Amino acid sequence: MQIPTRQFAETQLRSMSSLQRELQDIQIQLSTGKKILHASDNPTASIEIARIDNQAAVLARDKNALQFTNGRLGLEEDMLGESISIVQRLKELAILGNRQITSQDRASLTAEARQLEGALEDLANTADESGHSLFAGFRTNLRAFAENPDTGVVEYQGDSGTPVVPGNEDTTRSIDHGGRIFGGVRTRTGLTDAFTVIGAFMTALDSGTGIADAQVKLDALAEHLNTKQTEVGAARAAIQSRIGLFAGKESALAARREPLAKPVIEQLGTKLQQGIAALTAAQQSFIKTIDLTLFKFLS
Repeated sequence: MQIPTRQFAETQLRSMSSLQRELQDIQIQLSTGKKILHASDNPTASIEIARIDNQAAVLARDKNALQFTNGRLGLEEDMLGESISIVQRLKELAILGNRQITSQDRASLTAEARQLEGALEDLANTADESGHSLFAGFRTNLRAFAENPDTGVVEYQGDSGTPVVPGNEDTTRSIDHGGRIFGGVRTRTGLTDAFTVIGAFMTALDSGTGIADAQVKLDALAEHLNTKQTEVGAARAAIQSRIGLFAGKESALAARREPLAKPVIEQLGTKLQQGIAALTAAQQSFIKTIDLTLFKFLS
């Protein structure tokens, strides 16, 4: 038998080293759940996985935009619902005020109306989770509504900006500013705003005159707020419908990605066992060959 040459030994060692690397890769695949460890392992699949991941990232961005918009519109819808309840109570006070009541009763009704006005002002100054005024337009660092110290009238402090949530044409939605929500109340005498209507009602209630006219304006205010709530509700319904579609799209992308990126554990387990057996056999064969050759050389 010939003594193995250096080249023979190096060839055997390279073969065993290659087997060891393959086993290491299999172990990494098992521990990480990744089928492709290097792009060069499967360039075509790697490109497709990258394409799917990009699509998933865009999908996640648009979904987050929709969910954020839905949350803000939810705040607006809740605020409008409570505002409508306040105006409904003011209308009930108007009915009571139209009756033959004492001045003390009128004062009591006026006091309640003033409290309701304050509650409505608080609602109009709703802030988001960051503490920014939700309905002040772009002037989010200010309270949207505040009482003018000179006139005692609650006035809009924001601007006419309509912040939008970033996204594509399907996910962008403007957030109404307070001037639009509480302004633009259409009455027989023209356009006015919620707090002017309520202020006039309190004056009429306190004096006992002009209550019927103030009641008509309260009706107009209630109709205005109901219309706004309907608009916001419709916008939320459309957005929630869109959000519902994302689950199907996400599942479809995951179904495309999984066979490309996720290894079959059973197959890896079999390959690992076979690789360990092959490496063990190669090591034993190499050792026996070296020992036998060395023995013959010495003898």
